[in-house]
Amino acid sequence: MSRQLILALVLALPLVLWGCPTDDDDDDDATGDDDTGDDDTGDDDTGGTDDDGDGWTVEDGDCDDDNADIHPDANELPDDGIDSDCDGEENPADSYLTGVLKDVTCSEPLQGVRVTFCQVACTFRDTDADGRFVFAGLEEGDGLFDVVGHVNPDGTLYTGLAYTFPIPATGGLEAPDVCLPEIDSTVPVESGSNEIAVGDDLMLTVDADEIEWLLGTPEIGAVEVPDTAWQYVDIEGVDVLGVWALYAFANSLVEEGTPIGVNLPVRGGMDTGDTATVYVMSHDVGGFIEAASATATGGDLRVVTDPGEGLHELTWIAYGVPQ
Repeated sequence: MSRQLILALVLALPLVLWGCPTDDDDDDDATGDDDTGDDDTGDDDTGGTDDDGDGWTVEDGDCDDDNADIHPDANELPDDGIDSDCDGEENPADSYLTGVLKDVTCSEPLQGVRVTFCQVACTFRDTDADGRFVFAGLEEGDGLFDVVGHVNPDGTLYTGLAYTFPIPATGGLEAPDVCLPEIDSTVPVESGSNEIAVGDDLMLTVDADEIEWLLGTPEIGAVEVPDTAWQYVDIEGVDVLGVWALYAFANSLVEEGTPIGVNLPVRGGMDTGDTATVYVMSHDVGGFIEAASATATGGDLRVVTDPGEGLHELTWIAYGVPQ
């Protein structure tokens, strides 16, 4: 049974102070501030002003208030000679994971996407202008990297994904580029058992009443993922014939009841009666797990999940045959 994912949105608003100064202080800088120095800056010399607009003041621990990329919550990039997170060190502390989040073509970086890495506890980061994320102070061993499907402010829809990365005892791990599919549109899901085309020749048999919709209305969208974006799909002993990423307004879990039926295009020279296996990307495991068996059938020859079998989680789908 899959776990529920909690989408945590944290919005930080910078505090901007406006005022008209009057020169009624006791200093000699003629700025109209109330400090006691002679720096002509107009602040109160206590670190209370956020000069670079990054949401951190010197008093809060910002060690370079002229650079918005440097503050205590910044990504500490390895080997760049800069103490980005103001911890006194130019490299991430202890073991770390770093990588770049890109679009589905693996060419354009995605900025401001919230990503998560979980070991004993979970840590959230937002990708920077170059799409980079850094998780520092990690423990040796596997950890779960997770992106929750979400709607961007511009209305674009990104699918969720989950990978397991092994963290070394010392130093860091530079992950391969993580490529995140984008979905252009969704289709509504109605009550009762309905077979609906959700995108890119993928069809699902879904009943909206049997799904726990964690966010938004019952809608699903899907996009077939190109080879460049599913370099992590490595299912031992299986010739993977296709991968689709689904967006279901954060995540939709079928905890009990009828599984979601899958109807896929025939690939790899399959003929009537040939069997295949359907896999899903598990946000618990951080990789693909076996979900259902399927058979090539019907007059138009489609790969359809067998009776009583199907999905219990709407996420990435892959299918394939033994090598």
